[in-house]
Amino acid sequence: TVPVPAEAALDEQVAGAAIAQALAAAEAQNIGGKALTPFLLSYIAQVTGEASLRANLAVLEQNARLGAQIALELARA
Repeated sequence: TVPVPAEAALDEQVAGAAIAQALAAAEAQNIGGKALTPFLLSYIAQVTGEASLRANLAVLEQNARLGAQIALELARA
């Protein structure tokens, strides 16, 4: 597991509250299936002032960096 970099990490209580609000909104609007994940991500980004988006992008960058390091080591083997 690659953790969220500390500088981009979202407060756990803020994240939990945003997720709970997003899930409640999705249920109230009868959103499910393929539409659920994009709805949740968008809603949570709005509620957190895009802090969740910054955290997700930081994890994406960190995963790409780790993947490149692994590929480099495999290429050297």
